[in-house]
Amino acid sequence: MRWLGKLLSPASGDSSAGLFNQATQHYRELRYIVGQPEQMRLRLATIASLCIRSLDKRWSNGDAYVLLANALSIAARYAPDSSARKSLQERAAGLVWYWSHSPIWTWNNSDIGRELLRMSRDELRRERELTPEQADKLMAELASALARETIKLANEPIIRAEITGSTVTDSGPVPDSSTARQRHRARPPAVGWICPACDRLNSPTRPVCKTCRSERPES
Repeated sequence: MRWLGKLLSPASGDSSAGLFNQATQHYRELRYIVGQPEQMRLRLATIASLCIRSLDKRWSNGDAYVLLANALSIAARYAPDSSARKSLQERAAGLVWYWSHSPIWTWNNSDIGRELLRMSRDELRRERELTPEQADKLMAELASALARETIKLANEPIIRAEITGSTVTDSGPVPDSSTARQRHRARPPAVGWICPACDRLNSPTRPVCKTCRSERPES
């Protein structure tokens, strides 16, 4: 029955699940630092790093793909320059396309992933004046060129640097969320909303929580 004990024990902090859980907690705390671009960039870089480390331990963690693509998409809006914005936008689009077209099991974030796929496609179409077919072709090309590169552990410092605008060797501190809570009201992240009753990450278009059916809180 030794295997049963392993199955029932909580995920350790350095396991794939443990690292993903840490990333999810940081994502939930983004609500406390909306309006603080520098702190947002540092927190998003931490989320990306944890997701990459999680995927390095288990490449098939679909929820980590979605959370990483989501973090990169949000980070593009806070990018320090246009070059970083374009790179992060393309990484997010390629990663979510790769996730959606691969046999990767996703437990909780499927709705968010599909919504992020649609939003990435629409963003590329709007900004680059593409047809739907051209946008899909571009996302497939980005997936082929960038998805596997983005999740490589060796490239984690590069991703962090793109998000924060720092040098590759600069990691920066993790924001102090307790201080941020005192100064900012809770506000939902840019993509999706978190149920206050069960902490599920829901699609931004859902009026009620998919898990517990609680109503979406007002922004």
